[in-house]
Order: sequence, then structure tokens, then C-alpha cells
Amino acid sequence: MGTDDDPVVWRLAGDDADALRDQLDARAGGGANGHAPPEPGAGPARLGIVDPDDRKIRLARRLLAKGEPWRGRSDIWF
Repeated sequence: MGTDDDPVVWRLAGDDADALRDQLDARAGGGANGHAPPEPGAGPARLGIVDPDDRKIRLARRLLAKGEPWRGRSDIWF
């Protein structure tokens, strides 16, 4: 864990939006902390969330369902 000034960043990678949604649900449910970068070869789909909270997680789920790129607004990248 970092200091209080360091943001928490969730970095997810998988084959597609469904794989990312599964990972997001696991993290939101208390899984891994998200500081580690995705493993090489983890898949072409990526999702990043800075300082995730309930609002950002809900937005990320909507973005994954829609399947269109999202580039940084609300500190979310897909």
C-alpha cells in the first residue's frame, strides 16, 4: 500500500468486456487491490479506474455493457 497521497488505481485486462466485468465485480466485492499492472498476454481489453468508488464502479459497468471506448473522463479508461 502507498501513502495517503497515492491514488488507488485498478488496472484490469482480459479478452473482452465480459472478462473485465467479471474482474471488476471481483474487485468491487473485496478482491485484489488493483495496484499491480495486468500480466503480459492478459488480453487486449483494458479497464483502468483511479480511486474507485461506488459511482465510478457503476459507471464502469455501464461502459463495459455499452462496449465503446472511454478515455479518461471521471478517471476511467476503457
